[in-house]
Amino acid sequence: TRIGARCAVHPHAHVCGGTAGGGGLTSIGDDCLVMSHVHVGHDCSVGPRVVLASRSSLAGHVTVGEGAQVSGHACVHQRVSIGGGAFVAAAAVLLDDLLPYGLAAGASRATVDSLNMRGIRRLRTPPAEQRAMLRAFRHLFLLPRRTSRFEQSAPPPRLALLSVSERAAALLAEVAEAAGAAPTLRLVEMLRFVRDHAGPRGLCLPSSSAGVSEL
Repeated sequence: TRIGARCAVHPHAHVCGGTAGGGGLTSIGDDCLVMSHVHVGHDCSVGPRVVLASRSSLAGHVTVGEGAQVSGHACVHQRVSIGGGAFVAAAAVLLDDLLPYGLAAGASRATVDSLNMRGIRRLRTPPAEQRAMLRAFRHLFLLPRRTSRFEQSAPPPRLALLSVSERAAALLAEVAEAAGAAPTLRLVEMLRFVRDHAGPRGLCLPSSSAGVSEL
């Protein structure tokens, strides 16, 4: 087990060691906060600046990206990947891979119905990139845009013919064409995660009733 610099591991937290069949290492990056009664399973890889709140549990072989947060009493299935900057809500049961900056909630099977906008703003992400991330999230999952309480607008029809990974590739191509128009570091991270997704777990998807209000 390897625990990085400036980590705070509170009483009764349980960090399992690595196993021979899983790489032999459980690692926690620098500047992490592991609160009381947290369980970190064998062969997990937790990035820097991650917060694991009290009584949250990571099963074996879970990967958590930089700056992600797992709230109290949340449970993460084995071999799930959580992208950087993502947020898992309290008591959520995360069974699928969560894209970077996604916000997952749900006590039976978590869904990602929004982005972690509070976390994105805390990173001082420029407003133009915030809008681009919300637009890309909406187009990735073919979510309507909430223009008012009663009115919604659909994403471009051409995207409906593509798979989620193909939509991510198409949106990355658009970002590349518009390079220099606005900062895109976090937007590209989010889209690449979806485009290259090939893990043993599925991708965490929105619920059927989701809709996104753009900034």
